[in-house]
Amino acid sequence: MGTTSRIGRSRLAGAAALALFFLAAPPLIASGPPDLGQWSGPYAWPCVGIHTHVLPDGKILSWADDDNPNYPIDGTRLGGSSKVYVIDVPADGAPGAVLEDDNSNTNLFCAGHTFLASGTLLALGGHIQDRYGDTDANLFHTSTSGYSWTAGDEMAQGRWYPSAITLSNGEALVVSGFGYEGSSNDIPEVWQTNDGGGWRELTGAKLRLEKYPALHHAPDAMRDLLAGHARGKLVITMTDAG
Repeated sequence: MGTTSRIGRSRLAGAAALALFFLAAPPLIASGPPDLGQWSGPYAWPCVGIHTHVLPDGKILSWADDDNPNYPIDGTRLGGSSKVYVIDVPADGAPGAVLEDDNSNTNLFCAGHTFLASGTLLALGGHIQDRYGDTDANLFHTSTSGYSWTAGDEMAQGRWYPSAITLSNGEALVVSGFGYEGSSNDIPEVWQTNDGGGWRELTGAKLRLEKYPALHHAPDAMRDLLAGHARGKLVITMTDAG
């Protein structure tokens, strides 16, 4: 009897503790779209949104290519221009006003790009023909008076599907991309923002990578971690020739 009594009292104490736990626990609140977000239905867009960027003023910059009318027939894309759009997408609303601001210098179909600290978008390389990249550097500027494109200094070699990243010192690194010969460009280059532009080749960091390799900042301010396709992790030093 004594043992049974102790077991009974123990069970009662456990049940009481469990009841207190549930009483003290905060109520569960179901999460919904305000907390988790949700996808809207489809909306019309002025182009195939291959490249999209949130501009400093909150609007969306978007382009695909030159919008060649023969592309649906034979896949033709021509170098030398791009159809570019700035789209106003209000909070909790459908895409609204569309401004066309074409680039008349380069077909940016396969460009790499990165925002500089000033909010200017640096777009690098582009399409001459399949697997042949352009040497062009284009800058898209956002200001209170509107938008504009300017051409920067050309890179040493063409780049088709390169990757770019802005460094902690304000410069920008570009790697990979197919060049004029249809082979991967294996010399990284640095856009010298702090010297007013122009390029510095990192001839000491020669490496061959696939198209659009991933770039990430390393803890060291003068290095960036490069995660190349099927190549593991490589670290590039930004000083001098790399």
